[in-house]
Amino acid sequence: MERFGRYAFSLMFIGLGILILAWFRLFQSGDDRWLIGLGFIGGGIALMIMFLIMGSLAKGKARLFAEATPGTGAITAVEKSMRAHGEEHDAGFWLTMTVEVPGRAPFTARVHGSFSPDVAKRLQPGLVIPVRVHPSNPQKPLIGTDSLLRPLR
Repeated sequence: MERFGRYAFSLMFIGLGILILAWFRLFQSGDDRWLIGLGFIGGGIALMIMFLIMGSLAKGKARLFAEATPGTGAITAVEKSMRAHGEEHDAGFWLTMTVEVPGRAPFTARVHGSFSPDVAKRLQPGLVIPVRVHPSNPQKPLIGTDSLLRPLR
């Protein structure tokens, strides 16, 4: 449903641009304000392209997550970072952790994640969180939770 909403939003811009373009070309032909319609159409197309790119990136991450092996990460160090992603109030952190995956020796990895303010208070050495390790890049595990430390599926 979220995907439909994004495309409907961009189509709204395109439709509004067509209406503005038609209005000023048909009823006020000597006016240059019809160019506003082209701006709306261009903005709607740009939004559509942006949403398509975001969707393909999300699918790639989901596919990577599905192919990765589940494991656990015991946090050994927490550093606040200036970078955050996700919800607008999430805080970014660099987590150094000891990762354990069945069939492999434990290894140390440094991972970036964004967490809600409530969860950020609980991030401390000793906390064990789910991770996923991809065979092609085992030194960069994926954090297997959302910003509230709920396990991802």
